Amino acid sequence: MTQVETERAREFIENGDEEMANLQLDLLEATASAAEREALAEQTEIAALGAEKDVMVEQAAYEFLVEQILASGVAAFWSAP
Repeated sequence: MTQVETERAREFIENGDEEMANLQLDLLEATASAAEREALAEQTEIAALGAEKDVMVEQAAYEFLVEQILASGVAAFWSAP
């Protein structure tokens, strides 16, 4: 699509239609900006997923540790005279 839009901008410039050429160039700039923002959003989403994975791993480790502490406390309580 961008190639078609670029070709249209060239045609408008060649035909001397300055207003349409400016509009077409604005469209191309907006399209490029949107593509950059989409790429940034994808990178941000990937980083968020990585952070979410890290939190899940830390939570699982914490839960395991709590279970071990509770289990050792219960065992010590039941084995006490």
